[in-house]
This record gives sequence, C-alpha cells and structure tokens, in this order.
Amino acid sequence: MSSTTGRVIAFVFAFARTRLSAFAHTLVPDLHDARYPCPWWFSVGCDAFQFWWLGLLVYLGYVLTTALRWILQHGFNGIGQTAWLAHVLLLDRVIPVLSSHPWFAVPTVAVAGLVLTLWRRALEDHEREVRILLLRIVYGPHTRQRVKTVGLFGLGWVRQKVVVVGLLLVSTTVGVVLGMLKGR
Repeated sequence: MSSTTGRVIAFVFAFARTRLSAFAHTLVPDLHDARYPCPWWFSVGCDAFQFWWLGLLVYLGYVLTTALRWILQHGFNGIGQTAWLAHVLLLDRVIPVLSSHPWFAVPTVAVAGLVLTLWRRALEDHEREVRILLLRIVYGPHTRQRVKTVGLFGLGWVRQKVVVVGLLLVSTTVGVVLGMLKGR
C-alpha cells in the first residue's frame, strides 16, 4: 500500500470518527450542561419563536371575519369578483406597495428567513433541553435531584401549554377584532 493511499484511508477514518462523535453527542448530550434548564425569560422567548405561525392565525381571523361581515351585509353577491377577493385578502394594499417599491420585498424576505431560522433553532434547543432534563431524571444521583428535575420538566411543559393556549386566544381575538373594526 502506498503512503498516499494510507493517508487517504487515515483521513477518511478520522473524518468518519469526528462525524460519528458529533452525531453521538447530539443523541446523548452532556447531562451537566449549565444552559439547561433555561431561565424563564429565555424559555418564553424560545416559545414565542416556536409559535410564529400564530401571526398567520391573526390574518386568517381577519380574513374570515371580513368575509363573514360582507356576506351578512350584502349577501353572496360579489363574492366571486377578483376585486372583492383582493380586498378581503389585503392584496389591494400589498401589490401597489410592492409595484412602486420593489426593494421592500428584500427586507421582508430577509425577516421571514430570520424568523424561520430562529424557529428552527428554538425547536432544536427545546428538544435538547427536554432530552437533557429527561436524562437527568434517569441518571440523577439522588432522589432530591430527580424530584427537582421532574418539577422543572413539568413546569416547562405547563408553561409551554399555557403560552400556546394564550397565544391562540390572543391571535384569534386580534384577527376577529381587526376584521370587525375594518368596516367602521
């Protein structure tokens, strides 16, 4: 075997070993990671990025309330018209802005990409925190630490459910109120 082949094989094995160790580290994280459990303010921020899609619920509530008001006031006349649909979906406001200022689309796409990236990171961090807290329950050295970890895990679960329900209610209410106030 030539020395070049030996170097290539050594490089491949070293590369494979580092990748496998990184993969194993993601599956079995460090139990003594000081970042977990996260402070409450950081957890609430991560929860907010996990549920960015609730903004779409505000828009959907607005659209459905506006359409329902139109149907109750005017009946089903004019629903199929393109102008009415553009008005209900707020496209009659967005398209003129984008046609007169096309550069405005760049920051909008950048912000959307940033929100999606932060959402992905928040989900990964939450999964890692859950994994570490569960492993601390299993491998805790004594009962007091296990009870504390179970309490933190349960508190995090309750906090997340309360945040989800609260954000669902607020976003739906905001969408409906915006739809109701539009006609005034």
